[in-house]
Amino acid sequence: DFNGNVDRWHYYYLHLPCTAVIDFGSAPTEDAIAEDDRNKGVRIFALHFMTPVTGGYTIDRWMHLRNTALGDDEAAENMDAMFRIAFDEDRAILEAVQKEEERPAKRRPIRIAIDKGPMVYRKRINEMLELERTHDVASDPSPAFVYHD
Repeated sequence: DFNGNVDRWHYYYLHLPCTAVIDFGSAPTEDAIAEDDRNKGVRIFALHFMTPVTGGYTIDRWMHLRNTALGDDEAAENMDAMFRIAFDEDRAILEAVQKEEERPAKRRPIRIAIDKGPMVYRKRINEMLELERTHDVASDPSPAFVYHD
């Protein structure tokens, strides 16, 4: 229900190994809200919880949280429908990328600037896999967990 110009934001956060959070929203430009005050605008979080099943198949469970139209079932249904459309479009692209990456390579791929995000992600996942393969986690318990006798 905006009637004029808006400031928009769209932030992606990746929590390794497989949780993604998208923080996006809008606020009227004249409100000039600060970065830390985005809750004063219309703010939505889309959360993805990805579960790799095989090397080429992942289950993506998702949900969204919002600070607008709370308790409005029709708004919830409309947003769910819009997210399904967007995520189905994403899935189609990701499946096409996966198919191409599974083809035998005739030469090394050419990477450009837009490939940086996926390349960093792959590097970090590979580092985690190597650590998992070589490090005895029981020898150094994490303070992030509470251990009970």
